[in-house]
Amino acid sequence: MKHWPVFSSVRGALVFIVLLSMVPVLLIIVWTSVEHGTHLKGQVRTEAMRQTEALAEIQLRITESTRQLMVTVATMVSSGLVSPDRLGELLASLLDRNPELLNITITDTAGIVTHSARLASGVDLSERKHIRDSIHLQRFSSGEYILGKVDDIPSFPFSQPIIGQDGSLLGTITCTYMLSSYQPVFDQLRLPVDTVLGITDHNGIRLFFHPPKSSNPIGQKIKADVWQDILTGPETGTTLREGSDGIRRFYSFRKLRHVPSEEPYMYIVLAVPEELAKRPSSVVLVRNLGLMALLLVINLMMAHLLSEALFGQRVHALTEAATRIQEGILGCHVDIPDDGSELSLVGRAMDRMADSLEQQAGERDLAADQLQRSLNEKETLLKEIHHRVKNNLQLILSLIRLQAEEPGTAVDFSQRLEGRVRAMSLIHELLYESDDLAALDMADYIPRLTGLQLHASGRMKAPLLDLSIDSVRLDMDQAIPLALVINELVSNALKHAGTDNGRIAIRLSSTDRTVLMSVADNGEGFPEGFDPLAGSSLGMKLVEALTLQLGGSLSWVNRDGAEFTVKFAIRQASKKIL
Repeated sequence: MKHWPVFSSVRGALVFIVLLSMVPVLLIIVWTSVEHGTHLKGQVRTEAMRQTEALAEIQLRITESTRQLMVTVATMVSSGLVSPDRLGELLASLLDRNPELLNITITDTAGIVTHSARLASGVDLSERKHIRDSIHLQRFSSGEYILGKVDDIPSFPFSQPIIGQDGSLLGTITCTYMLSSYQPVFDQLRLPVDTVLGITDHNGIRLFFHPPKSSNPIGQKIKADVWQDILTGPETGTTLREGSDGIRRFYSFRKLRHVPSEEPYMYIVLAVPEELAKRPSSVVLVRNLGLMALLLVINLMMAHLLSEALFGQRVHALTEAATRIQEGILGCHVDIPDDGSELSLVGRAMDRMADSLEQQAGERDLAADQLQRSLNEKETLLKEIHHRVKNNLQLILSLIRLQAEEPGTAVDFSQRLEGRVRAMSLIHELLYESDDLAALDMADYIPRLTGLQLHASGRMKAPLLDLSIDSVRLDMDQAIPLALVINELVSNALKHAGTDNGRIAIRLSSTDRTVLMSVADNGEGFPEGFDPLAGSSLGMKLVEALTLQLGGSLSWVNRDGAEFTVKFAIRQASKKIL
């Protein structure tokens, strides 16, 4: 059991109470701070996802405007509105009017350049993903991070198939978007400190990063664990990870797709530092802890002053009275006015305690006498137990002599003697486990004894035991003889019970202090006119002798096999044990 701390003064106790009273306040402050921090984190996540959606809309508009441009040119080419010899001039003019584009190129169905604003005809672009997808899928497609063929400028390409009037594929038109064109667009954003914006292609390669950092270069793959969370996450979601620069951030992402069933062609990522959510709650926590510390100092000062004013003199009076009582001056009284306060109640209690000490001294002497009598009774009980053990050992010696005179093998001698000793030792074992040393409940004993006998019999197929045992308590003088009777009768039944469907039934009941015990088997039973007591079997002689020792009678009958019945009266328990 855990005890509260003991204090040497009321002042110390008051200080402890003040400190203890501040614990709930501290817990509330910490809990509200954690709750506030959790709320702020939720707000940061929500705001990051909102901004990510807005940035995704900007990218979708860029993608759509680029697609519209390519669809317009593709329609002009497929319908013959522009002649092939003027197609290069058209592409150059469009490039001048769209400075965010690095190049506009037309290829044939094999991915070979036929017309371009900046590339020469015959350049092979068939290895480019956007060209392959556009030719294979015959729809608007996106590529991946590339360096431009002309100036090695980082860019991101889009491609649109050119479909003829008869539905056949004539080639593709490609617009290559310069990644540096994102910078003027996103420079207008006012992002919090250490908040970063990133755009990646379908492989997780950085297409854009704002503000630029050496730890996050364009054209390199983003941090592996961040990319894995984004790749396996939902269309829009957030994850908390440490970035390449060592700052933990909430990464809000949005996946962009041309077709819902295909993989995203681009990922928009906005990363907000976790510190943005933690800093306000930390400031509130420090402020509240400071206020609590100030309040604690004030309370401790008040406890110091009040303890002396309210309790000082009374505590001294109680201490002096306690010292006199300890010295044996039992008639002393506490010098505190009886004003109904708790300390005055303690003083009156001490007075009553002093008055009762003499009475308690007499009671201690009486208790000592009772303890001595109890020890004497224990010694008597121990002597009785020794006496019974001696009697049991003498009984075992008698059984050994009787069994030695019986014909049979050494194994048979050992098995019979072992069963009888087991029956007696089990009684002592159950008495040891019981709280009552005077009597043994046969309802606990008989099932355990018969179970041990079946186990020791060694039969391949043990007979079925049918037990109906009432709770009958017998003292040692009757429990041991009855146990030996049951042991002999069950051993006999084990020999004669049927081999295939063997069954042994044991019944024990008590009415008006008369016990009726029977053991029956489903064997062949007794021959006509057979008297089991007339034979030379030691087992039956023991049953007869032990039945007489019980002061009872033994009877037998054929009833679908042999059945023995012992009837005796329960004797009064030994006074020595009680």
